[in-house]
Amino acid sequence: MPPKISRCLTCLRLHGCDGNGVDDIVVSGFALKSVNPTDSDIPSAMRSTIDLISGFPTDQQQVLVVGRYPTNANECTNDTATDKDTRDPFNYMNYTGAANTTNGTQNYIVPSGLDPTNKDNWLYYELDGYDAPSPVERQRGFAFSGQHIIQSTRALPIAQQCIGSEWTIKRVQNLMNVQNFSLLDQGQRSTLPSQGLVLVEMFWQHSLLLRNPVFNPVFNILNDPNNPNGGGAVISVWAAFPLPTTEPRIKYALGS
Repeated sequence: MPPKISRCLTCLRLHGCDGNGVDDIVVSGFALKSVNPTDSDIPSAMRSTIDLISGFPTDQQQVLVVGRYPTNANECTNDTATDKDTRDPFNYMNYTGAANTTNGTQNYIVPSGLDPTNKDNWLYYELDGYDAPSPVERQRGFAFSGQHIIQSTRALPIAQQCIGSEWTIKRVQNLMNVQNFSLLDQGQRSTLPSQGLVLVEMFWQHSLLLRNPVFNPVFNILNDPNNPNGGGAVISVWAAFPLPTTEPRIKYALGS
C-alpha cells in the first residue's frame, strides 16, 4: 500500500481525523449451528443452558449464532438498541462444568515467519484499545476505516460509542431462521442447516453533486436525523454469502 494512503487509513482508524462517522466497509464472519433443543446427543445439563431464541418453540430446531469473527471485535457492550447483543457471540451456552474455560484475549496476530517482536508485523483484529480482558468492547466486525458509528450509540459520549456492524446476533438469527416462511413442526425445521456466513456492509454519506433546487427537496426527504454530521442522507447496503470455513461442527459430550 502506498505510504500516503497507509498514513491516511491509520489516521482514520486511530484518531478519527477527517472522518464523518459514517463512511465504512464492515465485514463479519459467523458460525451458525442448527440446534435441536431436544437432541439426546446433547447432555441435559447442557440443553437447559442453551440461549434459545425467544418466541420459538423450545422443542424445535433453531439456527443459533455460536461464533462471530474477528474474535476480538464481535460485540458492542454499550449498545442501547432493543435487539442489542445480550451475550458474547461464542457464549450461546452457559454450561460451565467439565472444565469449560476461556482462552483470554488476543488483540493481534503475527503472520508465520515474521518477527513477533517487531510491531510493524502485528495485524490487529480491531481498533487499538477497543477490546480488553474487561467486559467493555466497542467494535462489531472488521471495519476498513473505523468510521461508522453504530446508530444506537451515537447519542452516547464519544468514549462510549461503538463502531462497525449494525447487525446484532438477534438480527442474524432472525434472518437465518427464515421467520417469513411457515416451518410448522420439527420435521420441517430440522432441514435448517448449520453453516458459515460472511456479512459485508457498506455505509456512506451521500450528497448531490449538483445542488439542483428542483431535486434537492426530494432528496432531502431521505435525510437521516441520526446522522452525526447534523443531517444528510446516509445510505447503507449489505450482502451475505456462504463461508464454509466457519461452519461449526460441534460434538456435545460431558467430560471429554
